[in-house]
Amino acid sequence: AAAGMICYNGGMELATEQSLETPGRHRFNREEYYQLGDAGVFQEEFRNKHVELIQGDILDRDAPGDPPPRVRFSREQYYQMADAGLFLDRRVELIDGEIIDTSPQRDTHTAATLLVQEALQRALPNFLVRTQMPLSLEKSEPEPDISVVTGKARDYVGTGHPRSAL
Repeated sequence: AAAGMICYNGGMELATEQSLETPGRHRFNREEYYQLGDAGVFQEEFRNKHVELIQGDILDRDAPGDPPPRVRFSREQYYQMADAGLFLDRRVELIDGEIIDTSPQRDTHTAATLLVQEALQRALPNFLVRTQMPLSLEKSEPEPDISVVTGKARDYVGTGHPRSAL
């Protein structure tokens, strides 16, 4: 491989750096890419596929398209990444199969979120008002500022996050 490139599963990476503080689609670095491989994230779905890290994106080189599409991760793969320590001290969400870096919360955002939560809890006493907690959707696990769901907190212990909100 030429300077600035490394190989994984036959692919190559063009090394780039991007601040972890930037909200938006997560740009993987070399260390994270190898961490995904070590954690087994590529083992099942990507066993016989050619994936590459190019300029922070993990691409599926076997899929049609120029440029090839970015790899979309499942919720299970997202949890594998978290278990491997990939997201320590960072705020991320899984949205439509992509890892999204989220921005830090300012005091005004926090205050507004809490005020809305208090108002909704008073207005909807028979529902659970959740703040910045995951919803388990098919290809996403967003953490909306506020969600209103059925049931009580204990209803979700051992059964996973709510799969919908009102």
